[in-house]
Amino acid sequence: MIAGIVAGGRPVAPTAIPSGPPALGDYWVGEGGWYAGRITYTDTRVFDLVLADKTLDLVGAIWKTTETVTPNTQSVFDGFANTAAMAVAGLAAHPLADYCSTLSTDGHSDLYIPALDELQLIRNNLIGIAAWGSGGAQSLVDYGKYFWTSTEVSASSARGLDPASNSISSSWKLFTGALVMRPVRRVAVV
Repeated sequence: MIAGIVAGGRPVAPTAIPSGPPALGDYWVGEGGWYAGRITYTDTRVFDLVLADKTLDLVGAIWKTTETVTPNTQSVFDGFANTAAMAVAGLAAHPLADYCSTLSTDGHSDLYIPALDELQLIRNNLIGIAAWGSGGAQSLVDYGKYFWTSTEVSASSARGLDPASNSISSSWKLFTGALVMRPVRRVAVV
């Protein structure tokens, strides 16, 4: 089960952190990753996004084991809710969500698959920083591949994002070998 999700799949708000985040692209000590920016959801909730280290990238996994719709995974902005919905529908059928459920970094086990808007914000905030560009230690572009998002499009496809060009695709959920997923977590802004 993914941390922060209770029975019935209802997300629980992550713990709010009273101190502010570091500069964009810097490691956020105690938060399990690199500060990637602030996002305001359409319901006015505000979160700081923390991108996991590149060593946690999952390369070549499929989005889902079958071509069926997963209810409540269509949000373009709330990857936490999308990933929670995958967990409720069954981690065995959702390899990316299953992978996130096994992770812990800096004591946090609430990592999830970013939604499309979250991944675009991360990409746009970090792509101009040396460590995140081509050849950088945390590069988002060196794979030359699209990154999975948690945003489902249909029974057979989900959104992917090419961080090099910022192009969005509808990728076949069963496509192996071609997409990458880097987990993210969020911290509520109070």
